[in-house]
Amino acid sequence: MSDIVTLERKKIFDIPCGNVVITHHPHDPAADVVICLKIDRIGKEYMHHYLVPLDPTPDDTLQLIYADPDDIAIDCAVGVVFDLGEGENAGDIRPEIGDIFINESGVYLKIKDDPKTQKHFGYVDIDANLVRVRQERKMKTVHRKWRVSPGVPGESSEATFSDLRRAHLAQR
Repeated sequence: MSDIVTLERKKIFDIPCGNVVITHHPHDPAADVVICLKIDRIGKEYMHHYLVPLDPTPDDTLQLIYADPDDIAIDCAVGVVFDLGEGENAGDIRPEIGDIFINESGVYLKIKDDPKTQKHFGYVDIDANLVRVRQERKMKTVHRKWRVSPGVPGESSEATFSDLRRAHLAQR
């Protein structure tokens, strides 16, 4: 994997939406690095940048982490592939934070929104890698046991987040 992936230090605004990044944990500087998905939210006047922690996954809740455009992170130059696993018929089921669900407009990961916003939940469109609002309508299925790995959607990959960590350590 270290021969395949190019790790490069970049400012957040220079990292493409949907790429995997390695950064220091924003709420715990003493913690090891965290591997995140870089996503964007389209604002009225400019683009807002966020990170979704993927490895290690948070113990308490999956939450958007605001990323200052000038912050530096390691761009892994690779996206993510979601394996949704078996889904439950949405019916009366309400997705919890951390669940993925499918509705008429796409596939979404429900997360706790950035505490600085007025919203309680954010919905990551996993195809567009954008944060959307109010998506819990006309749901078809809810996926609670999904998995994610680094890779290119539509292509087979044996890569793991551990491979990215090893490549990062080798470049230090």
